[in-house]
Amino acid sequence: MIRSRLQALALAAAIWFAILPASAEDRPIASGEVLAVDLHDGRIRITIKHGPLLGLLPSIDGGTNAFQLKEPMMFNALRPGDRIRFTAERVDGQLVLSTIEPPR
Repeated sequence: MIRSRLQALALAAAIWFAILPASAEDRPIASGEVLAVDLHDGRIRITIKHGPLLGLLPSIDGGTNAFQLKEPMMFNALRPGDRIRFTAERVDGQLVLSTIEPPR
């Protein structure tokens, strides 16, 4: 009985870790173009035209979306017209840029 409970617990943990990335580095990288960098109500909003955003629940096929920044220092590196690669996540229902890197 203890063995079956441990197996069930191990299976539940494996499923949990399979659906949720452990960190931003584990999230799929998307690419896009920065269309606008706005400061609105004390918050920085980055508008990006991008490809598919996989790994988000629900996933986004592609399009144009506004993102908040996980780290405000990212603001200094972004200008309209920049082509970037990035990872994103949902925080309190909002899209948030987790990491940003120049395209390869």
